[in-house]
Amino acid sequence: PKVKLFRKFLTEEERLHIMEIAKGRLERSVASNGNEYVPTDFRISEVAWIQPDHDPIIERVHRRIEDATGLNLTEAEELQVSNYGIAGHYEPHMDWGKRDNSARGMRLATFMLYLADVDKGGNTVFPNLGISVHPSKGDAIFWHNLDMQDFAGNPATLHGACPVVS
Repeated sequence: PKVKLFRKFLTEEERLHIMEIAKGRLERSVASNGNEYVPTDFRISEVAWIQPDHDPIIERVHRRIEDATGLNLTEAEELQVSNYGIAGHYEPHMDWGKRDNSARGMRLATFMLYLADVDKGGNTVFPNLGISVHPSKGDAIFWHNLDMQDFAGNPATLHGACPVVS
């Protein structure tokens, strides 16, 4: 799979707007243990969710994501805002989820926006691809989680967030 980098995808106004909305909604990140969603040691961060129709600025960002990826976001998840803070991290994982009978199904692709610069650490790494992306405010990365032929999860998309040092 290709990991595409978009420099300065967000305007400064959009970046600050997303951060302001998320600020009052951030909660400890959780992950599924098979039965329920619980805090874990492999994902240390806070997360907030923003509906795509929250306001005109968020709608504009969603339209630009559609244009950049060629994907229709009608059935996409809400905008997930993660704040890792110092020592925050997310061990290598797959984003595709699991095939089940839910209305949403597996996550076809990931579009990740970087809202802040990080001095040291915080890279998004793809160990199976030998790729490391350093967070730079306003930038974005995109990749398909599923093979576009048979829609099976692609193990090459294994990725993680390195600990933020400073």
